[in-house]
Amino acid sequence: MCLGHFEEAALKFPGLLDSFDPEHAGMHTSQTVDIGIVLEGTVELELDDGATTSLVRGQ
Repeated sequence: MCLGHFEEAALKFPGLLDSFDPEHAGMHTSQTVDIGIVLEGTVELELDDGATTSLVRGQ
């Protein structure tokens, strides 16, 4: 039996997929604070309200 990625994730991590927003790929709906540091280059950050901002090295 071969399961798809979503089915496999649902079995291995019950409840995890419920926190992802099906209409906005990559966005999640859990109450979290996400932390990251840009080591090199630029990262485009998209917020819950759709606003975007660019982060550069050290931010």
